[in-house]
Amino acid sequence: MKRFLAILSMCILLIVGGVQTAEAQKAKAAKKLIELVTKGAKKAPKKNIPTKRTNSKQITPKPRPRITTETCSQCGGMGTVTMWNSYYGQYQTVKCTKCDGKGKVRHN
Repeated sequence: MKRFLAILSMCILLIVGGVQTAEAQKAKAAKKLIELVTKGAKKAPKKNIPTKRTNSKQITPKPRPRITTETCSQCGGMGTVTMWNSYYGQYQTVKCTKCDGKGKVRHN
């Protein structure tokens, strides 16, 4: 690739002008080389590159189980439950233990 860029830059210098005779000879040689490379690229046979194969069995993904969510019956979807604390003699708001404070319960 570096050679190709060097040859291409010589060709551009030739076209722009102000090139000395030695550089002109290099540019002509570069043009011939480019022609040979492009002709060779057109005639080059395509190679079949073998790909690495794994097991012949196709792996099919397992279907996911259907999971449904319902509103929690203990907290009514709020995520908190009000409980009477007899030690302190007052009501306390606590995170629901059935839905873990989310308000929805998952079922398979």
